[in-house]
Amino acid sequence: ERDNVHAKTDAIDLAAIAKVIISNKGTRSHMPGPIYYNLQRTSRTHRQLTHQETRTKNIITFVLDKTFTGLWNPKDSIFSDKWGKASLLFIENYSTPQQATKLGVKRLAAFFRKHNTKLGMDTAKKIIQLAKITPARSLEEMESDIKALKAHIQVLRTLTSAILEQKKQMVKFLIQTPGTYLLSVPGIGIVYASDFTAEVGNIHRFAYAGQVISLAGTAPRKHQSGEVDKTNLSTSHKGKNPLRVTVNQMALSLNSHCPEYHSYYSSLGFG
Repeated sequence: ERDNVHAKTDAIDLAAIAKVIISNKGTRSHMPGPIYYNLQRTSRTHRQLTHQETRTKNIITFVLDKTFTGLWNPKDSIFSDKWGKASLLFIENYSTPQQATKLGVKRLAAFFRKHNTKLGMDTAKKIIQLAKITPARSLEEMESDIKALKAHIQVLRTLTSAILEQKKQMVKFLIQTPGTYLLSVPGIGIVYASDFTAEVGNIHRFAYAGQVISLAGTAPRKHQSGEVDKTNLSTSHKGKNPLRVTVNQMALSLNSHCPEYHSYYSSLGFG
């Protein structure tokens, strides 16, 4: 605390700056060019929309379990892709056992054909059989749930469309950067390559890999005090959080799809 608050602060400011630099708590200021800026905005928008999509899917699953229990049973699923066209069309129009039973096998099969799905009589029979043995509340009691389900399905379609548009934008900007080379690595697709490139920016501004690691905040911490010299502690978490999240996700994907990376990971005793 300063004794004279009205005194010149030049020396104090310099001391504070020096302290920040010595403790490595400062962050470099970098203004990305138009391509990297647009890629970063697109990447982050895509990430936000994906989170919203996941949340919406969780809500739909929760509500459907109230209106048509067991329809999306993971152990015995009638639909091979519960988020596919046929599944969403069905639960949007017939989200209760009563509605399915009233429709009947033939009309349900015709419904699937009318909307150009790959499902037919066999799937219709399975659904009607399940509907007949599934206990359900009255339609009057489930009115709000039925409407909520339809509303969230419409939101999901909007999000899915927006996410696809963002992916197209990601490709547009990614191919104008060296980040394109990341696509040659097994386990790295458009999203990971774009997210990484968007947060790192122009890779040529870094002299060595350690600088990128510092930017992500994934480098192990060190503790040195007197005769104590501890290394390989937990990561510093001082870098950019979006980049750190992306790097961790990329590592998991590489470990699953890239043999060379998996061998290296195993050699560290984690495999």
